[in-house]
Amino acid sequence: MRNEYHQIIRPKMELYNPSDAVTPYLIFSPFTENNGLQSFSFSFSTQSLTTSWSASLIDTRSGKKPLFDEIKLFSIVKIYCADQNRPEFVGVINSRVIEAVSPIGKRLITISGAQITSLLNDFIIASDFAAFGGQQDINTIAENLAQEFALANGSLHIQDFVRKTLGIYEEIQKGFLSNSEFLETLVRFCGDGQRDNIFDFSGFDAGKPAPADVKLFYPITNLLFNNGRNSISSIWRSILPDPLYEMYGRVNQEGKPKVVIRKRPFSPADWKKLNKTNIYPDVMIENAFSLKQSDNEVYTVFNSYLQGAPLSRDQVVVYSEIDEQSDIVLVSAEKVRRYGYRPMEVNFMGYDTANNLKGDATYNEVMRDLNDLLRRWYEKMDEFYSGTLRIIYRYDGEKLYGKNINPEVGGVVDLLGGQFYVEGVSHSWSFGGAHIVTLNISRGYEYDNQGNMVGVIQNIGKRYNELSKHI
Repeated sequence: MRNEYHQIIRPKMELYNPSDAVTPYLIFSPFTENNGLQSFSFSFSTQSLTTSWSASLIDTRSGKKPLFDEIKLFSIVKIYCADQNRPEFVGVINSRVIEAVSPIGKRLITISGAQITSLLNDFIIASDFAAFGGQQDINTIAENLAQEFALANGSLHIQDFVRKTLGIYEEIQKGFLSNSEFLETLVRFCGDGQRDNIFDFSGFDAGKPAPADVKLFYPITNLLFNNGRNSISSIWRSILPDPLYEMYGRVNQEGKPKVVIRKRPFSPADWKKLNKTNIYPDVMIENAFSLKQSDNEVYTVFNSYLQGAPLSRDQVVVYSEIDEQSDIVLVSAEKVRRYGYRPMEVNFMGYDTANNLKGDATYNEVMRDLNDLLRRWYEKMDEFYSGTLRIIYRYDGEKLYGKNINPEVGGVVDLLGGQFYVEGVSHSWSFGGAHIVTLNISRGYEYDNQGNMVGVIQNIGKRYNELSKHI
């Protein structure tokens, strides 16, 4: 018998001043005078640093300053579920609303915002040169940074790029307008005072190594900054483009929010390392499970190119057509016969000269390797299953509170004889009701113990019907 429990009864929420990560200025729980927490919801997604959250509460105190007047914008919120020592979500308050009367005769307060990693989108440098005459030239800083990266000559790690650009942002902020309080808050709540600790370059459980390949294969462009507003997250995303890389927020096993920046873990070695969770029928909600197979996102041609390479995007395509030995652009022969020309094109903001990538032959090899990676990851999109699944929140332990054993964003669930990638996780709870977890799942396929793709999940209709009998 599995030692699992499916409903939390006493969630807790804490509010902190952004300058103090130790002592909350308000605590909402059944054990305090602020016991009016009515509901909460929060979410995570492998596609975003800025997922949202909200909570509603009523003022249950008497003879004190109104609760609404105590809640401050830009406060940090921590939401605890089963484990009262480990928050499952950490966010920022961006909005507060007070309504006339709640259904039980009390004023209803709603607070909402985004996860704390959204502050990276707000860490912005205003590089309006006309407004800051005499300050350090932002282009010079960018060029120096690019030159340093170019010396790495194909051995630059993602970690180095992210940390160095973060450092350069801090250097630039000394001469230009920037909102550095955002970074300081992140460091305080995510990194225990250490800038390097705000990052997670694997998204795996503690003790598992980062993805096998975390290098950039080419010198990056020095065109990192534009006039106007530049957020640090947009700089990272320009060099680490989707669909090859992920950038999102999560809360790790120690309850610390982290910024995950990693290559998508779809290679067998990385898939094997992902946090895996079994889904059992007794936690699933009836009529709240759907799967689909679709050819809408099938790609048949894969073309990666460097923005600053000798060959433009169009030249790469033509070059591949006239020279079969180049094979820069890769084609899925079976899929192209069925679906025709459906290109996946990824533009990398790098450059190539004879001095760094040593000529077109090496450039061709690098781009071909990237295209082969994309083809292996995305040519089977019509064979994968994807969908949504709602389950009752689970925790482990014989006492009232226990360890969260629910699927994590960026992990894998075992279901219907296959494995599915968890792209999104949403939590919702309201007073008197169950805590519901909604999963957005994709890449449903049969995999072996080493993470290799074996084949399409067979007889899924029959498996689905059998599973439904036990929900």
